[in-house]
Amino acid sequence: EPSARRKALPPPWSAECASHARHEAAVKITGANDGEILHRAGDSAPLVRLELRGDGGANWMINGRLVARTAAGERYDHRFEAPGRYEITAFNDAGRYDRISVSVR
Repeated sequence: EPSARRKALPPPWSAECASHARHEAAVKITGANDGEILHRAGDSAPLVRLELRGDGGANWMINGRLVARTAAGERYDHRFEAPGRYEITAFNDAGRYDRISVSVR
């Protein structure tokens, strides 16, 4: 219902805070989609080229383990050696993050 959606939205920025709002500060993982299923090609493990779009460089975690650090605009290539479900988290130095989940079959 439209009225319920409006009630769920955060309030507009205060005039005092609007100048400090950084809407471009959001970050987004690209290269794989949340919920994507990656398939092995024979004995070849899937390779995914990931990038964190947004502010600054990225710290990359796979299933909660820090695996890499990339500079702003730099890609991170990850090869999924084993079948299973993987949680991919990327965060920048300001603490902004994005998380996706992929499955390898």
